[in-house]
Amino acid sequence: GSKDLQAYFRFDTENNHSVMVKVALSRVGVDGARKNMEAELPEWDFDVIKIAAREAWNKELGRIEVKGGTKAQKRTFYTALYHSFIHPDIDVDVDRQFLGGDHKIYQAKDFDNYTTFSLWDTFRALHPLYTIIQQQRTNQFIRSFLEMDDNFGNLPMMEFSGNERFAMIGYHSLSVIADAYEKGIRDYDVNKAFEAMKKLSNGNREGRKAYLNLGFIPYEEISQSVSRTLEYSYDDWAVTRLARDMNDADFHLYNQRGQFYRNLYDRSTGFMRPKSGDYQWLEPFDPMMESHHVTEGNAYQYSLFVPQDIEGLIKLMGGDNKFEQWLDVCFATETDTIKMNLQDVTGRIGQYAQGNEPSHHVAYLYNYVGAAWKTQQRVRQIMDTFYSDQPDGVSGNEDAGQMSAWYVLSAMGFYSVTPGMDYYVIGSPLFDEVTLHLENGNQFTVKTENNGQGKAYIQSASLNGKPYYKSILEHQDIMNGGEIEFVMGASPNKDWAVKKEDRPYSEEYKSASMPRILFDDISSLSAMEIRIEVDEENAEIHYTLDGTLPNETSLVYKAPIKLHKSTKVRARIFKNGLNPSYAVSMDFVKLNLLPAKNPKGLLAGLKYEYKEAYALEFSNTEEYPVLKTGVIPQFSINEAGDKEIFSYTFSGYIKVPTSGVYTLYSESNDGSLLYVDGKLIVNNDLHHKAQEEHGKVALKAGWHSIKLEYFQMGGGKTLRVSWKGPGLKKQKIPSNILFHIYKL
Repeated sequence: GSKDLQAYFRFDTENNHSVMVKVALSRVGVDGARKNMEAELPEWDFDVIKIAAREAWNKELGRIEVKGGTKAQKRTFYTALYHSFIHPDIDVDVDRQFLGGDHKIYQAKDFDNYTTFSLWDTFRALHPLYTIIQQQRTNQFIRSFLEMDDNFGNLPMMEFSGNERFAMIGYHSLSVIADAYEKGIRDYDVNKAFEAMKKLSNGNREGRKAYLNLGFIPYEEISQSVSRTLEYSYDDWAVTRLARDMNDADFHLYNQRGQFYRNLYDRSTGFMRPKSGDYQWLEPFDPMMESHHVTEGNAYQYSLFVPQDIEGLIKLMGGDNKFEQWLDVCFATETDTIKMNLQDVTGRIGQYAQGNEPSHHVAYLYNYVGAAWKTQQRVRQIMDTFYSDQPDGVSGNEDAGQMSAWYVLSAMGFYSVTPGMDYYVIGSPLFDEVTLHLENGNQFTVKTENNGQGKAYIQSASLNGKPYYKSILEHQDIMNGGEIEFVMGASPNKDWAVKKEDRPYSEEYKSASMPRILFDDISSLSAMEIRIEVDEENAEIHYTLDGTLPNETSLVYKAPIKLHKSTKVRARIFKNGLNPSYAVSMDFVKLNLLPAKNPKGLLAGLKYEYKEAYALEFSNTEEYPVLKTGVIPQFSINEAGDKEIFSYTFSGYIKVPTSGVYTLYSESNDGSLLYVDGKLIVNNDLHHKAQEEHGKVALKAGWHSIKLEYFQMGGGKTLRVSWKGPGLKKQKIPSNILFHIYKL
């Protein structure tokens, strides 16, 4: 709402008068709100509206019918289901108009536009729950995604009220699309979705350049490097769900990227660990310690985020026994609150944290090593301990329904460990009977015998009357309708779902490990020497020096390589019996000193042009008129005040004190482009939250032209321009070396 609009009303209610108030909303405008009220809330009879609302909610909540359990458990379940159905929410007026992410008005002709996609949270359980009982809405969600891609430039990541907030990491709309596609939910333009997924996965996001070049994000590059690498890798794997049916080259590429998690696993500690750009592990390292290398947690809570390849992770960590021991230690190791005291990390069992999303799949992982009884124990413990029908009955932030969706699925007896696979992992069903009334007209029922308090363990199971030994439930078995029944007990049946063929599975993709390109300097005034290493035995390194993708006929690496000019080096491993590795890429730059200029009539400060331009990248601002010009002492956006959509172009000259190589940095929210002597040195373009990029340039002492282009498209705003060079530590470029030429 506008900060300039305020209203105050006083009513005389001394004689037991009631004040009736109706409110209608529209993001399009007042006329839209008025139409919405006339169509949806024409009456003033409160009781009629109350009854209609109750009927509408009962219809929605009636999609799942629960019998048995305690009254408190049923109340907790239906409260959780209610929470799960609040978001995403409809974002289109009755006349089919809605406000796009570009602040323009659109007409929803063949779909319902939705908003509130808190995807870092909800891709895990809420959206998989919707693939079972809200398939029609799932199609509408994805159509809304594609509309955002059309008018906003990308699929959403964390979208609220038509605005992309970039509030968290990853790009999990890819997971939602992949999960729906894999389960046969495809009432949208699949080809368009596939292309949009690839575009977002390759976009300019925090750490993406290093991620695509090295296969991981170095810890010195940006915060949350471990979590970003793991989540990017999963989201990239999600593309394979569609690529498998559309493009063989993309299928292999995104499967390779789905293996990037391996690059951060440290065998010596047994954890995912921050790594530098020259392949050195971060020291010191304590897996219990909260750090800015991990998102809202520690290494215990993030090391198992490899949903796309749990079996591969188990092998990497030493096999079934060691993986089971790792889980046991995770649940048993008490938290040192001096090392870990994050507000988001609540609902703890040892290092497990139910109150924050990264832990949500972990209790189900025992199934993958044939210890399903331990999953049953932990899942029932979590439901009993951290959920209730009291005001504090959800552990942690509800997060747009994710916390409650975890409970809904788990109470029914299964969970979506890997959105994008067409099965669920079985846990410990809570009720005597749960019936899902599906949109296709079928019903699927989960029944239990001998269930109740203290009886968390599955003794045996049957599916449609036949003995069932697997610890997974296929999505199609649910959609076909039928019945699964579990016999429960107070003691674990340690022989149930033990065999390899009865456990959850991952789709194995065998590829060679990635090489490492080692160097002393990536840009230099003199020749540069590089070395290429690999851990793979009996493997061959092939490389190119022209930027092309290496193949088996490319140059074979045998000795260090000397580079005398700017070169893009790409290296790849080939090994019999395996798919080729992902190609590591590095751009080596042979620098030449740019000559100083001799400008006349210099005055202090930089010139600027100011626009109010909607932009997803700076080039979009060209069509907008210049609203203001002037001179400013420093690169600064403070004069924009509380404006949220604007752009600046700063230009002038910078006085370089000493000849040599300089590193320039631009930290911006949203995009920025930094030029020296007409050459693009720092590319930090596109719509994103605050992130820093840098580039190197060799400059002779004296005057050099400098230009910075910046745009802001709502939300937080940041601009900081820094440099370092001969005799200079990294610092903000001072105003006393910035000048311009005055021209009439």
